[in-house]
Amino acid sequence: MRSLIVLARLLDYPTQELQQAAAEMGEVIDAEAHLSRERRLGLKAWIERIANRNLLDLQADYVALFDKGRATSLLLFEHVHGESRDRGQAMVDLLAQYRAAGFELDARELPDYLPLFLEYLSTRDEEEIAGQLGEIAHILARLAARLSEREADHALAPAALLAMIGMENAVEEHAEAVNQ
Repeated sequence: MRSLIVLARLLDYPTQELQQAAAEMGEVIDAEAHLSRERRLGLKAWIERIANRNLLDLQADYVALFDKGRATSLLLFEHVHGESRDRGQAMVDLLAQYRAAGFELDARELPDYLPLFLEYLSTRDEEEIAGQLGEIAHILARLAARLSEREADHALAPAALLAMIGMENAVEEHAEAVNQ
């Protein structure tokens, strides 16, 4: 699913290549049948904002959003295991899953980095994609809610992932549970 790669790129550190690929990414999102028209339009508007903004401003916003605390971390197991030893074993297991599927990593990223995980999922069939996204739905909902609180466009990506597996209400449910 090419849309998973687009969502991965949107969640990754912004680059000039990202800005230059805006038109192609918009086309991929436009063709994504698992997303409502409204959700596709929201993602395309975000892509357009990325293409038209100053790159240094995009990068500064990214660092402020994702590199200052665990609440919006893009490291999946940090939300589940924190700094415990269980996190290390979970990463070893995920790395073994990647290798068994023939998916090789760049040594630059940890295996539980959400954009990398989405790239891996883009190589799998729809049933496996839905199953794997379903397993992390609670993390995606929490992440989308926290990013929404910060009025960050990045909230659109985890919300879209949840919508792709029919769990579009998970973000609102998480936000309601936190506010009670």
